[in-house]
Amino acid sequence: YPQAVINSHQQYAQIKLLLAKSARKTGIWLAEGLLEYTQKYELTELTYLLTTDLKYHFGTLEINKARYRKYDDIQKVSFEKLQAENNAMDAYHLVFHKDYGRSKISESELRSRWVEISKELDAHYGPEASSKFLYYYCNAHAEYYFLDNRNEEIISMTSQSIGYLLEKNYTHKPIVFSLNRLKMIAFFNAKMLDSAIGIANDIEELTKVNQHNWFVIRYFKALFYIHKREYVAAQKIKESTFNDREIDDLKSGLFEIWRTLEAYLEFLSALRDPEGVKDRKNNFRLNKFLNQVPLYQKDKTGRNVTILLVQLLFFLARHNYGRYIDRMDALTQYRQRYLKENNTFRSNCIIRMMVKVGKYGFHPKRVKSYTSKDLWKLKSRQAELSSRSSEVEIIPYEDMWEMVMEMLERNYEKTYYE
Repeated sequence: YPQAVINSHQQYAQIKLLLAKSARKTGIWLAEGLLEYTQKYELTELTYLLTTDLKYHFGTLEINKARYRKYDDIQKVSFEKLQAENNAMDAYHLVFHKDYGRSKISESELRSRWVEISKELDAHYGPEASSKFLYYYCNAHAEYYFLDNRNEEIISMTSQSIGYLLEKNYTHKPIVFSLNRLKMIAFFNAKMLDSAIGIANDIEELTKVNQHNWFVIRYFKALFYIHKREYVAAQKIKESTFNDREIDDLKSGLFEIWRTLEAYLEFLSALRDPEGVKDRKNNFRLNKFLNQVPLYQKDKTGRNVTILLVQLLFFLARHNYGRYIDRMDALTQYRQRYLKENNTFRSNCIIRMMVKVGKYGFHPKRVKSYTSKDLWKLKSRQAELSSRSSEVEIIPYEDMWEMVMEMLERNYEKTYYE
């Protein structure tokens, strides 16, 4: 498909040059041939432009009523599809960015508008809809459904739309990949982790090894296994992903998400083998890691929380309470300044709980008592993946808290009973 787009635009440019140079006979012959190609690959905008040239030619210069009507009919269909694509694109940007033109809108205003928007889009939805329309239609609806965790509707919608795409006489792999990714995230949010992993395996086949999307999907697979508490499986995915190259070779964005995931896998290894923590210090240097993730550290919308938390986890695993206490004031300020929005609710809870770990002297019973309400609040809101949520929970916070309490118990026993 990408090559079809390139070829079509190059040929259209040649056609316009020929028409401008009065080589009209050749230009029109090429235009009629290209029109069949653009219709096959649903290049709606080019189809509309080509029919404009052909209508002008057969309606003004070389009068041919039958061919004029033919291209007029094609143009009307392409114009309707072009409008539908643009409306779907506007709907997606409205939901995704929460703005319309230059004006921000509230969630309540978005909800009131959505009824009319959705009704208009639904009128064009179906097997005859273009691939581009299906892409924006599904992304717009998914963003809206994410507001209320309507994951089953996302799964149903994307499944039907992927079916429409696969029935076409060409395969638009990037859009099939994108809609499957939405479906995968919906399965994850619905706690159907095996299904999410199954989708990840399917769409990995749509990617090229060592290309951007391949690394993204393998990252998600490792993340899903961590959420299943299958930590060895997650580690194996990481190792097989980088068996012939280093994480350092990745571009900055991919590098930081994988390096952060690797830090959590190192912590999980330390937790499973507490006696090997000291030896593992030499393998995983926390300060070096922090210097390698500058984008995450500068982020103030939630991603930085993953960096803050993994530091605290290593401090606890290494029984380094002094450095843990040194971070408490900064953590409190960060929570109060940057974690006030609804989409960082769970991060706010876990950071508050981690601060109380130091505040109450790392004593497991006291910490458990003083964080019970926070834990209840944390469990009241489920973890989710979406473009709307700023939170990235590599280890689910409930599981992380169990690990924290386990480390506090272990450290307490070593201090007072050995």
